[in-house]
Amino acid sequence: MGFIDKFCVLDDAKAFTAGTTIFTDKYDTAPPTTPARQVADGEPLALCISVDVAAAGSTDTTSIAALTDGDAALGSPTELFKVTIPNAVLTAGKQLAFPLPIGLTYERYIGGRIVLGSGDTITLSADIRPLSLVEKVRYYAKGYVNT
Repeated sequence: MGFIDKFCVLDDAKAFTAGTTIFTDKYDTAPPTTPARQVADGEPLALCISVDVAAAGSTDTTSIAALTDGDAALGSPTELFKVTIPNAVLTAGKQLAFPLPIGLTYERYIGGRIVLGSGDTITLSADIRPLSLVEKVRYYAKGYVNT
């Protein structure tokens, strides 16, 4: 079982409602360095999502994006990627990992954004972690976990 550094957690079991929301916390790549920040060079990183309470509501999809910005509030971010996921896939216990693009120069902060349709809700946790630490976890009907 892996451990997640608190500084890598973007949200922890947060309930999201309809609309566009930036994840609460950001991954800080630290002060500028030379050479420029080349996040994921060497050890690829991933935006990991864990669904705590299944998506519910009237819309068929949820969008999640990875963002980077020099401002901790992600006021004018650059979108690294965006995925649109069918809500039927976002069941409790579902874990998803999306690799961050390799070879880009990132700004200081990395965060995320979720877009839910009118009347939709979901509770999830999100973090940034090395791709090698993304586990395949199998959940069974009685709540047993095989790691």
